[in-house]
Amino acid sequence: MTVLFRALFIFLTFTTTTFAEEKPSGITVISLDPKLDAHDFGGNHQFQNQSPKNQTTQKSQMPAREKREMAFTEAGLTEEILKMDALDRDLLYLFAEQRSLGEISKKFPKISEAKLKSLKTWVQKHAKE
Repeated sequence: MTVLFRALFIFLTFTTTTFAEEKPSGITVISLDPKLDAHDFGGNHQFQNQSPKNQTTQKSQMPAREKREMAFTEAGLTEEILKMDALDRDLLYLFAEQRSLGEISKKFPKISEAKLKSLKTWVQKHAKE
C-alpha cells in the first residue's frame, strides 16, 4: 500500500511540475534602454520598455545648503540645529515645506512650536526662489 502511495505521489509531482505552464514571477522589469531584452534576466518576467523621453524628470526638492541654513537662522533655530546632522536638517526643512505644524512638532518635539511656525512661514515665503 505504501508503495502505491509513493508511486502516486511521484507521478503527481512529476506531472504537475512538468506540464505546468510557466507563470510570470510577479516581478516587473521596467527598462529605459530600448536595446535591452527581457530574456537577459532569465525567467518569465513581465517587461515594459519605456524610453527616457517619456519619463518625467523630477527636480530635487532640497534647496542649496546655504538656503536651508539661512532658513534656520532667520527662524531662530541656531541653537536647536547645532546637534543635528545634515540628514536631520534636511528632514526638518522638508517637514516645514510639506507637513502641518502638528506633524512637525511631533517629529521635532524639542523645538518650540513658535520657532517651527516661523520656519514654516519662511520656507513657504521663499519656496519659489
